[in-house]
Amino acid sequence: RRFATHAAWQAATRGWLEGLRGAVGAWPIWANVLGKDNSATAWDPYAPYLDGAMQESFAVRWLDGWLDPATWEAQMERAERWLGAGKGRQYSCPAREESANPGC
Repeated sequence: RRFATHAAWQAATRGWLEGLRGAVGAWPIWANVLGKDNSATAWDPYAPYLDGAMQESFAVRWLDGWLDPATWEAQMERAERWLGAGKGRQYSCPAREESANPGC
């Protein structure tokens, strides 16, 4: 399904997560949260429903080098916010070969 705006998609996702949380109760829910918004608060709308989340491309671009400092700082702030709220985090940094992203 396509949505006219990002806000409409985000609202639908929150509604789905709310329903899932109600259905599974206290069972942990983790998500691989993706999106174009790289801000520190980008995941906040989903936080009430999730116990943890995976950050793909942590500190690196997808397969080809490091992130710019502002995006990396936002990822670090997001991590601090989530961990401070008692939520789990998993980090992933893809590489084509060992030397492609030496920080991973």
